[in-house]
This record gives sequence, C-alpha cells and structure tokens, in this order.
Amino acid sequence: NEVTDLEEQISDYKYELVGDEEAPVQLRGRPANPEEHPVFGTLISDFGYKKVYAADPATIYSKVPIYKKQRTFRTERASAMAEAKAKMGVAGWPGTITVVELDEQAKSETGDVTDHVLVDGQHRLGAYTILSRRLKSRNPGQPLPSGMGEMLVEVYPRATDEMAAEVFTEINKAEPCKLVDLPGQAGA
Repeated sequence: NEVTDLEEQISDYKYELVGDEEAPVQLRGRPANPEEHPVFGTLISDFGYKKVYAADPATIYSKVPIYKKQRTFRTERASAMAEAKAKMGVAGWPGTITVVELDEQAKSETGDVTDHVLVDGQHRLGAYTILSRRLKSRNPGQPLPSGMGEMLVEVYPRATDEMAAEVFTEINKAEPCKLVDLPGQAGA
C-alpha cells in the first residue's frame, strides 16, 4: 500500500555523519545522492502522479503562494497550533503540506505567475514560522529541535485549476475529529 511504502521509505531515509558533512546512505536501491529541488528540498519518492519531498518549511512559506481559492489564513489558528506544538513531545510535523504545480493553461486562466500553489498546510507553515521565530529569539545561534525544520511536501505535477480545486476539496471534505474522539480525552 502506498502509505506503508512511503512510511518505510521515510524511516529508511537516514544520514550518517562523515567528518563535518552529512552524506546520504544508499538504501533500498535509491541513489546515494537523491534529487534536490530548489524549493521543495530532498526528493523522497516519485509516485508518478505526485512527488514527496522533505522540505524546509521556511523555504516553502516564503516561495510558494497560497492557492487563491483556499480559505483565509487565520493568524490566531496558526498561533494556537504553535502553542500546542510547543507543548507536545512529538518530534516533527504531522501530515504533508500539499502543493500543486500549475500547468500553463491554469496559470493563464488564473493570472498566476507562479508555477506552484499551496493548497493545504498554510496554518502548519504559519505555526512553524511563529514557533521557529520564538525559539530562535530565545536561543540565538542554536539549531531548532530535531524534526522541527523539516516537513513532508507532496507536489502534484501539471495540474489544471480544476484539479487544484479538486485536491483542495478532497482534503477539506474530511469530517473534523471531535475532541471527545481523541485519545486520552473524556469519552474516548
């Protein structure tokens, strides 16, 4: 199954320290030097219909505009997510950031001058920005905690504006989880 394969690839994607530099270890037939994208970072897997990267959230936040038909960015939501993340003991960020690469027709129809748009994950990227700025201001010169400076990004290639809308709709149609359904909460 695709999710299991991706989880195995991610867990296998490790680095060994060689002197002062990190060198990728060759695992499961992948090249020792994986593809690097200037915006999305290290390619983890190419499924054909989408690619998954390990990306620097600051680069995504600064280089990929939010899809115009997405809901409004709410700073208070990103702040609440940053507060919750700061209290959690879990390394890394949940889920994937979803980006769509617009085809030429979509760019001309929408007036976009960018090749890519963010269709999901704007509040996680906002939470990262808030939390990383807070941590850097408190501990200048210190690296961010393990897992904090990397997010998974799935990129759907050559999409029409209709496909971008469909991806956004599919992601956001999911029924939200009620507090009582969460592990460790009353009634769970």
